[in-house]
Amino acid sequence: MRSLAAVTMAAALLAGCGGHDHDRGPAAPAATFDIDMRDSAFEPEQLTVPAATRVTFVFHNRGVLVHEAFIGDEAEQRAHDAEMVEGASGHHEGHAAVTVEPGKTARLTHIFTADDQLLIGCHQPGHYAAGMRIAINVKD
Repeated sequence: MRSLAAVTMAAALLAGCGGHDHDRGPAAPAATFDIDMRDSAFEPEQLTVPAATRVTFVFHNRGVLVHEAFIGDEAEQRAHDAEMVEGASGHHEGHAAVTVEPGKTARLTHIFTADDQLLIGCHQPGHYAAGMRIAINVKD
């Protein structure tokens, strides 16, 4: 028979596993969106997500190039793009972002609020300038 401590420890370990979870707030309803990454485009290019819902994006890199997915507003997207052009590695501190190698899949989770005006952008050299972004519409 399992002890209460062992069951509690197992539950804590399971809760801590998984992809990148940008907002660790109270429990929220969940939704999942599959996103294809191609050589210089996301598919779809626009999404409507429900407010106050834990949204998990599953990014499938179906192209031959490395891609990233960075969630932020337009100013944050421009700043991150400038950093990437300057050769900075990594992602903005505190922002939701993943890098996805060709043929691989990555997850990114975010809880959107009704007033969010966010985008998902790829900032590998030239990708954002070529239009590799997803407009996020948040419905209340």
